[in-house]
This record gives sequence, C-alpha cells and structure tokens, in this order.
Amino acid sequence: MEEQKENAVPNRALVVELLLTGAGGSRIEAQGLGTAAAIADHPSNGVVEIVVATAAEAVHEPHALTDPPKAYVPWRGLLNVTIRNVSNGVASVDEATWTNEYAVEVVDSSGKPVPLTDRGKSMADAASKPRDPHGYTGPAARVRLTPGQEINTKMDVSQIYQVAPGTAYTIKIRRTSGLPAADEYGKPLAQRELSCTVTIDGLGVLK
Repeated sequence: MEEQKENAVPNRALVVELLLTGAGGSRIEAQGLGTAAAIADHPSNGVVEIVVATAAEAVHEPHALTDPPKAYVPWRGLLNVTIRNVSNGVASVDEATWTNEYAVEVVDSSGKPVPLTDRGKSMADAASKPRDPHGYTGPAARVRLTPGQEINTKMDVSQIYQVAPGTAYTIKIRRTSGLPAADEYGKPLAQRELSCTVTIDGLGVLK
C-alpha cells in the first residue's frame, strides 16, 4: 500500500462534521471523543431512542464438521444501530445512507484516535470544500414509526476507520439529521440529538 504523507491526512473532525451535517441536517460543532466522553450521552430524546449492538460478519469459508468450533468471531467493524419510537404518538424519521445520518468517532483502548481509511480521508476532504446548495436531493425515505416500532441500520465502521480484528475500541455515535424535532403534541424538543458510547473488547463483545 502506498505510504500516506502525514500532512496529507485531513482533520478527523471534518469527517465528524460532515456526518453530522449530512442529509440536510444543521451544522454542529465537531468535538473529539476525548472531550465528548465527559459529556453525558443522550440515548433518548423523549420521542425516539438509539440502541447499538455488534453485528456478526457473514463467514463464507469452507468449514468441515470435524473442525473445532470457533470460540469467538473478532469484530471487524459492523454495528447494528436501532432507532425506536418511545413516544405515544407517530414519529417520522428521514432515512438516507448511514454515512449521511451518523457521526462516528473511534479511539483504541489507549484513547488514541483510530486512523481514517482512504474513504474517510476523501470524506474529510469533501467536507472541507464549499457545498453545492443544489447538491442535496432530500432523504431516500421517510419512515413513520408507531409507538414501539423501530428501524435498523447496519453500519460498517471499517469504511471510515482502520479498525483491526481482535482490537478493543470505544465508539461514540451521534445523530441529529432526520430525527423528529418535536414531540407528539408538536412541542419542540429541548434535546433533538441522540448519542451513545459503546466499548468493544478484543473478543468482539460489546460492553
């Protein structure tokens, strides 16, 4: 792989800002995970909540019946992210690609930010350039969730960050874009953004 020059790596905060402002969302000041960790998460805004779980990667390798069972499957970057309606009314959620909906920050077990992939660097580079005001065409779909109903997104963090199997990580996920701005009575939400922080150990177990 071609060696990347240090000064050619875009600011990681630009990726966070890009994801936070995707899908027509409002611009939010990006923060590093070290600073954000001191700020309480908001897994629910009173209308919808966010739940994160690890997702197993499909294995297509030949497996004989005599082979010993695998003790675990190392985490390779896949997450299942659920948005659930916890209100007593119908909640509308605009859906697009996950990279346009969510801000994701990843650090390793020592607290060091994980390097970006080539795609992550490209996204950061794109975020640093002026936007075309006519470039946003709107969400791919608008989902109406009844009380207790949910939508699920499979998120591949390895598309943006260089995560390695068998390594422990702490991941902060935030979303504002596409979420309801008011409750079932039409009252504006004081806290629209959803956020949660999860830790995945070297065995791929979410804590």
